Amino acid sequence: MRIREEIRMKRKEYFATATTKEKIKYLIDYYGWLSMGLALILAFIIFGIVEVATAPEPVINGAFINLSQYGENFLTEELGKKFLKELNVDTKKYSANFSDNLIISSADAETTSTTHQVLMVHMSGGMLDFIVASPENLITYAYDDLFVDLTTVLTEEEIEAYKPYFLYVDAAIIKERNEGSKSLEELADYVYPDMTKPEDMKEPIPVFLDLSDNERMKELYNAKKLNISFCIVSTGKNQENTVKFLNFLMK
Repeated sequence: MRIREEIRMKRKEYFATATTKEKIKYLIDYYGWLSMGLALILAFIIFGIVEVATAPEPVINGAFINLSQYGENFLTEELGKKFLKELNVDTKKYSANFSDNLIISSADAETTSTTHQVLMVHMSGGMLDFIVASPENLITYAYDDLFVDLTTVLTEEEIEAYKPYFLYVDAAIIKERNEGSKSLEELADYVYPDMTKPEDMKEPIPVFLDLSDNERMKELYNAKKLNISFCIVSTGKNQENTVKFLNFLMK
């Protein structure tokens, strides 16, 4: 015991006057590189846990497809800040998370495949509340029943106001797909009904809202008039805020 106490006292005296460099060298010499490495790994793990625990809670998660081809990414940050201000929430505690670097393009099959994988992972995990994209790029998702029927989440007044912008899918086909009455080959070559003609569908339901002429979208996409729409993901965890965001966009 006396020897240990003597070692502790000498170590304490040394650390009281040693420089930072000398302290590090002493620890490495005494404990070895392995122990120091484990200590650093533990420190990084603790830092990561603290970062996650203290990160602002997302009030909404969205994706703007092909925005990086036309617009400026920082504009989505500004849009998020404006929306949080509209909600009147503490921006230190809450955040609006928008992905703006995803690409779907017939000219880039590899990037497009990656984007679809990312979208599927986020939708299956409930980490995506809405998508802004060309409706043609999302039509398969719509018929896989991954988007919300807008009439089920909007008020009567909102339905009346947004009806001119509705784009439809046929719920009868969705049921058919869910029942598995068609093969994968048949589904791959399937020609879906015109989204602008609900009269040609058996059970039309609006799942897209046309934003091609929306002023906020023109600002985001660098004043270009694009064929883009808004849809609400059925697995999203922030549906109420997503509807508020839609109303915010439509002002």
